[in-house]
Amino acid sequence: MSAEYWKGCFISEGLKDPRILNKYKCFQFRITNDNLPLDDKGTVGRWHMFWVEVPYSDFDIFKDNMRYNWYGHFWKEDKIVAIFEGSKFEFDKFDKETWKDAIEFGKSQNILEEQLDFLTD
Repeated sequence: MSAEYWKGCFISEGLKDPRILNKYKCFQFRITNDNLPLDDKGTVGRWHMFWVEVPYSDFDIFKDNMRYNWYGHFWKEDKIVAIFEGSKFEFDKFDKETWKDAIEFGKSQNILEEQLDFLTD
């Protein structure tokens, strides 16, 4: 893969060290309303959502910083790369059949299937 930048979306609460986001250009930011899940123990709060531009070569930084029960993802053209704690899945944006492994892995980490939507622009 080239050093070209990919767009990505990450929720800072899902990162072990959210300061890694400081290294990258943030092109959108949103704080959600209260009462969203923060862990699988019932803790709720707000999410701090960051849309960033990151080179493919840095994706493993995110893979190594994801918390269990969270994911983030990158996209460029027709490709999506989903990042989970210790795992990375690449698939076609338009072919939902190629999403299956990422969705099954996310469900194995107690992420609700409806949250595994991998939204892009």
